[in-house]
Amino acid sequence: APFTTFSGAFRFAVKTSYPNIFTMRNIKLSFPRFHPLSLDLERNLISNSKPRNHTTPIDLAAFWKKIFKERNIPFSAKRWMSTNRLSVLVYQELLDYYGDDLRILNVVRDGRDVVVENDEKIMGRYAVSPERWVYDVIEGMKFEDHPQVFTIRYEDLVQNRAQTIRRITEFIGEEDRVPFSFNRKKAKIVEPRYWIGRWQQPQFSERIDEFLQTPGARECMQHYGYIK
Repeated sequence: APFTTFSGAFRFAVKTSYPNIFTMRNIKLSFPRFHPLSLDLERNLISNSKPRNHTTPIDLAAFWKKIFKERNIPFSAKRWMSTNRLSVLVYQELLDYYGDDLRILNVVRDGRDVVVENDEKIMGRYAVSPERWVYDVIEGMKFEDHPQVFTIRYEDLVQNRAQTIRRITEFIGEEDRVPFSFNRKKAKIVEPRYWIGRWQQPQFSERIDEFLQTPGARECMQHYGYIK
């Protein structure tokens, strides 16, 4: 059963330590190619103005091209896992297309840490706007009660690893939790300490004030227990 997740640390740990799961990074969707609230407005308008005449939520041409380039697909892999930051926009399309075989991990992260991340391509610009974080969180909240969607907090995945991994493996139907350990010698780990609580640094005070004043931000933060 394929499933999606947005946690890089979890994806890398799975890729390097769990033979039953094959992971692919950032698989392309048929639509949209860019977020409706993309900071690159011109590119966003061009992409999202195209008619939605696709028959599959995933770009199958790009998918097979990616598969043919892969040389390390284990024969033991029985599940396929992928990430895409726009997946939250097409949860319903993915569920309709794949049916009961799909499992979605909807990973939520503290918006204060998200909005202080720097854009890797453009110096001096933040990667995610407060409005986009709110937009995506609300989209994911629509599926909280869906039996094929499991919502977890990124911080719980890092700080309460054992308990969170147990809940994930139960959700996807994997009985053996041992291979998911982040501490295996060959596992590639994304160091999490830097990414949790970075927003508390004084240089981000104005940015955090802007974020908390964004319509819907406080409500979303309260919903997931980040603030009271």
